[in-house]
This record gives sequence, C-alpha cells and structure tokens, in this order.
Amino acid sequence: MPTNRRTQLRKPYKQVALVELKYSTRRLRVQVHLTEDEYETYNTQNHAAHPPHRYEFLEDIERLELLVERYTFKGYDAVGYAILLTNDSAFWKAPTREEVIDPAFRIHEGRTVTAGEMLQWDERAGHGTKKYREEPIVLRGDYTFRWRRYSNCLTHPRVKPFEDELTRYAEFRYLLVRVPPRE
Repeated sequence: MPTNRRTQLRKPYKQVALVELKYSTRRLRVQVHLTEDEYETYNTQNHAAHPPHRYEFLEDIERLELLVERYTFKGYDAVGYAILLTNDSAFWKAPTREEVIDPAFRIHEGRTVTAGEMLQWDERAGHGTKKYREEPIVLRGDYTFRWRRYSNCLTHPRVKPFEDELTRYAEFRYLLVRVPPRE
C-alpha cells in the first residue's frame, strides 16, 4: 500500500523559551585601551536598590511560571529563564544582618525557595519600597540559587580603573534560574 506523502511529514514541534533579564549595577568607571592613542570609557551607574530589585526578580520567576504553564497547556514545549546580572556582591552574598525589611526576597548563593512559600515584606518595610510591589509572591516550584562568575573587567590587561574609582565592583556575576513546565 503506497504511503501518502502527507502522512510521512511530521507534525511541527512547537517550542518556546521565555526570558526575563535584569541588570542591576554599582558604580564602576574603567578605561579600555583600544589602540595606541585610543581609549574607550565604560561607566556603570549605581542602580542597586536591593530590596525592590530582589522582589522584582522573584516576581519575574512567578510570572515565568504562569507563562510556561499557559504555553504548555497550548501544546508548546515551554521553558522560562530568569537572569540577573550584577556587579554588586550584596545580591550573591548571604546577609550579615538579621534586621532587614526583605528577608523573604533574599537571593544569595545557596538560598532555597520552596513551592508554596509565601514571600512578603517585613512589617517595617516603608510604603515607598513596597509601592507597586505590595502583593506577596508565591512560587510554584522549588529553586536553589547558584550564582556564576560572568567576568572581572580588571583582569584584562587593557582595562584600567580611573584613579578615584573603587574597584570592588569590578566582578560581575549572574544568577540564572530555569523555570521548567510543571509536572
């Protein structure tokens, strides 16, 4: 029996990758020596508002969980990725103080957030910090945060900090959180 050519063609495989990217920096100014007479200056601004940025990163994961679920329901092979790139070690280092307004939103190295855990502000958090961030976050999956080294710009021989610059913010790390479909 001859086979129909249409039956030989496979059904298209639908895949989707959803990505949320955050970039939170501390001030760092360096010069890159391009050629003998040519330099380029790189200047990152101080945008490290820790509690709000931590909240928003976890909110990204929550949103990705919902989107991955919706695409999976529609027949897609869906996955999400939340990425935070920063040169501020306050994101990846464990807290040194107990009295903070955002203990639930900490994303330091090795921290685990479990499914169903309600993440909300400490009662001392001010209105300005919580503005547009009032809702508790409840993730559907378990996540353990593992920070990876991205770069240290001062290890390159052509890169020099300005004389008045702090160099402790020269190391960049990233946190990549994979949001798989729910089983």
